Amino acid sequence: MTHLNVADLEAGMRLQKAPFLLATMEEATDRNNNAYLKVTLRDRSGDLQGRFWRVPEGLADRLTVGKGVEVSGHVEEYKGTLQISLKNISTCELDDWSAYMPTARRPQAELVDELQRLISSIKNSWLKQLLKEVLGDSAFQEAFLLAPAAKSYHHACVGGLLEHSLDVARVVVFVSRRYPELDRDLGATVALLHDIGKVDSYERLGAFNFTDAGELLTHIYIGAARVEAAIDRIEGFAEELRLRIVHALLAHHGEKEKGSPVTPRTPEAIVVHYADNLDSSLRGWG
Repeated sequence: MTHLNVADLEAGMRLQKAPFLLATMEEATDRNNNAYLKVTLRDRSGDLQGRFWRVPEGLADRLTVGKGVEVSGHVEEYKGTLQISLKNISTCELDDWSAYMPTARRPQAELVDELQRLISSIKNSWLKQLLKEVLGDSAFQEAFLLAPAAKSYHHACVGGLLEHSLDVARVVVFVSRRYPELDRDLGATVALLHDIGKVDSYERLGAFNFTDAGELLTHIYIGAARVEAAIDRIEGFAEELRLRIVHALLAHHGEKEKGSPVTPRTPEAIVVHYADNLDSSLRGWG
């Protein structure tokens, strides 16, 4: 299949059986109570909104969010953005998933190198051992490198979780140079692990939908449980250090109304929360 990138589309173009990833789909009605279909089509270069007017009966039931579709229609400008008025949409198999998935801004090799350098810089042997225990499993490490940080809004891309975690850690390390009461190694460790539960909370192909675990348990619980299990495998790990790590993980959303079971009460928990909020807000802006 020939693929024309979303970023290359212009008003007036006509698409004929063009392949995309079906990122979202919603059945709606217009002001005259006529049914229509709202979709988001995705590839590595971006998203394109689509509208299918006068929807054939049963069409939505034949489509699956997170899978491939072939579309035909007319690209037009609507309120300053491009969208496609669809004439046909049907399921298809995508030849190369990587062409349809958004990726982190920075190359994976660069991100991995920064991760390794940050882990090497941690002088606390217990924290370094914990990071190796959590990330040392090859299958889990691969999943961590590919995972998104969100379904939408910020770092919603392949490698987004790693990029976001490193961005948060970089802020924490910077702040630690100016606040001696802040444990730099502990803050950096928590920053790298604060969203680790998202590895199991989102599907890594398709539309980054929530897994059952992500829906039912939340990434905060999943991540804290994984880290606690890793701590249990390290003989002699201090209970006070465990408490400070787990507290910061549980508190990183800052408020109970935003999903944290506790609010930040240690220097590391406070700085990780604000660094996380800063990075996600800036990356999600616009």
